[in-house]
Formats: sequence, C-alpha cells, structure tokens
Amino acid sequence: MLQVGNGGMRESEYRVHFSLWAIMKAPLLIGCDLSRVSNATLRILGNDEVIAVNQDRLGVQARKVQVSEDSLIEVREVRWALARLG
Repeated sequence: MLQVGNGGMRESEYRVHFSLWAIMKAPLLIGCDLSRVSNATLRILGNDEVIAVNQDRLGVQARKVQVSEDSLIEVREVRWALARLG
C-alpha cells in the first residue's frame, strides 16, 4: 500500500515512492485518509503522467539493470495507448 500522505516523509520522498510503485507496475492502492491530505499529496496521487506509466497497455514490470552502493537503475518497456479525437 502506498505511504504517500501518511506522514514521515518529505514531499520529494513521496514523489519518488509513488513513481517507483508506478514503474514497478504495483497496484496504486492509496493508504491515507484523502479527506485529510495536503494539496501537495493530492497532486502526487493525481499525477496523470505517473499513473499512465503504471497503466500502460504492455503491462511489463521493470527490471534491475544496475545496482551499486548509491544507485539503482530499473528499466521497462512501455506501450502507450493513443486516442484520436475529432
């Protein structure tokens, strides 16, 4: 369950947490009380671009390609769905 909005992290840490869950194709289950969260938390949880990464059509989870003492690099393929209007 996502920890965004539960307290204990800086806003930047919440953004990273949410983004990593999206990249890993984890279910984006909100674990905070939405009636009590800040506007910053709502912006993080409602980030359409991050949600699109999580919900792409291909559905492939990220894989680790490099791990070192101070970094982790994960990659995955994404297949975007396009809508043509008009």
